[in-house]
Amino acid sequence: MFVRQPRPRITAESQRIAAGRVALALFMLVCAVFVPAATPRFSLFTEAALVAYVFYSLVLYILARLDRPRPDFAVLVFIDLAWYSLLHYHTGGSVSPYFFCYFFPIFAASIQGGYVAGWRWAGVCAIYYSLVSALAGLIGDYGIEPRSFTLRLIGLLLLGYLIASYGDNELKLRGRFALLEEITRLSNPRFGVARLIGSFMRRLIELFQADHCLLLIGSAGGAGCQIYRASRYHPEKEMRSEPASPQLAEALLALPPQLAVVYCNRHARRWWLHPFYYSFDLAEGKSSAQAREESEDLLTTLDANSFISVPVIRHGKPIGRLYLSGRDCSFDDSDIHFTLQLIEHVLPLIDNIRLVDKLATSAAEEERRKIARDIHDSVIQPYIGLQLGLSGVRQKLLGGRRDVVDDVTGLIDITEFEVGKLRQFMRDLNDGGQRVESLVPALRRFAAKFKSATRISVEIVAAETLSINDRLAAEVFQMVAEGLSNIRRHTTSERVTVELARRNNSLSLRIGNEAANGAAPRSFTPRSITERARSLGGQTAVEHTHDHQTIVNVIIPL
Repeated sequence: MFVRQPRPRITAESQRIAAGRVALALFMLVCAVFVPAATPRFSLFTEAALVAYVFYSLVLYILARLDRPRPDFAVLVFIDLAWYSLLHYHTGGSVSPYFFCYFFPIFAASIQGGYVAGWRWAGVCAIYYSLVSALAGLIGDYGIEPRSFTLRLIGLLLLGYLIASYGDNELKLRGRFALLEEITRLSNPRFGVARLIGSFMRRLIELFQADHCLLLIGSAGGAGCQIYRASRYHPEKEMRSEPASPQLAEALLALPPQLAVVYCNRHARRWWLHPFYYSFDLAEGKSSAQAREESEDLLTTLDANSFISVPVIRHGKPIGRLYLSGRDCSFDDSDIHFTLQLIEHVLPLIDNIRLVDKLATSAAEEERRKIARDIHDSVIQPYIGLQLGLSGVRQKLLGGRRDVVDDVTGLIDITEFEVGKLRQFMRDLNDGGQRVESLVPALRRFAAKFKSATRISVEIVAAETLSINDRLAAEVFQMVAEGLSNIRRHTTSERVTVELARRNNSLSLRIGNEAANGAAPRSFTPRSITERARSLGGQTAVEHTHDHQTIVNVIIPL
């Protein structure tokens, strides 16, 4: 079964009704005591009944203020009617001054149950008034004044209709404000677009008391139309979009894209109009009479007696259509305009969630690439160096040479050095990112360890006061480490120069080495360094000087 949400501010409305009952009871008592001319048939019995009704009203008001359990609304109204009928009978019958009391149940029913409830209780009060007036005229000695009776009965029904309409409008406004508040609260990027659309459609069903809600995204005749469905009978069903068949998409998009339509075969409030049809042209900004035949065909497609359909428009361009349908629900022209405003309110929320999701996906993808680069630089590269070193030791042993102690010692030093780097890498992952408090001293310490492990001299040329943010410092540190690793693995150079400086609102990094024995340098592109620089908005270039030096230039805007 479809579980309806409690109506907003139901406790406040109960308190308002209880306070109104107390005010009405006190007013009747004051009129009877201090304005005796207004109640010529006043008696001791009437006074006792009024005092008892005041006491009864105060008890109900106290219970409402304390939010304690109270009898059902219908029970309370019937008790009120019994009291009003008693006073009506004993104070003049059809000409009783307490005739106005019958409007209170109509008011209470209207602001709690809407138009149908208010109009229903208006009929009940009219029946009570007629029966009590007839009994007072037949059994009592008051008689019946036909003119007064007829005018009061007609007035009761007419004012009852107005009160029911007012209560229904207030109830509808409360529901609409509650829906707007809830939709804003449900727009959590963590839940995704489908969750927001599903919640939006289910709340629409609750607000309009509809059976089904359909949201079609796509254009007429276009491929790839997607449809979202929500039903009052299956509220627990997970909200997902599914491809719409070409026949269904063509039928649901048969209405003109700028037209909003209400069509009711049976309209509870306009029973004299059969059926009720209203369309609004958004382009013209006024009501229209077109698409009536298409709307009649849609009743069969939707398997409903009533429906409301509005276009979904983003940036002035129709992108789909929303349908609310049911067998016993009623819609009117105001529902069209509210639904259009609600869609205008929801579409930016959907766009924001999609944007946040896209940014989060991009950030996650970039983080995966960064981790991959870090693993390549901090984990894989040292193992390649160890592999090459072990291969050299193996060749010596196969050649009958036994002077491998220094080589093994060097490999052990490299292993200890790289294990320390690997541990630091894992600590950085656990801490959420590497922090380099001072880049230049960290590079000097790294260069000293690198020289100790590889016998390659590294000169750091940079100002000690160079200051950049933590993320950029960590990336530059990894670039230098990757550059030195490349030089160790791919060259026989024994000297490296690393220059770091700020120039023209940019950070300049130069890693240069000279080829041993004057050999011509080979052309290459440092892939890992290039990717890191590109992720920071920078660029990488490799130049070869006339004195056989290779320099990797990295420029990163600050």
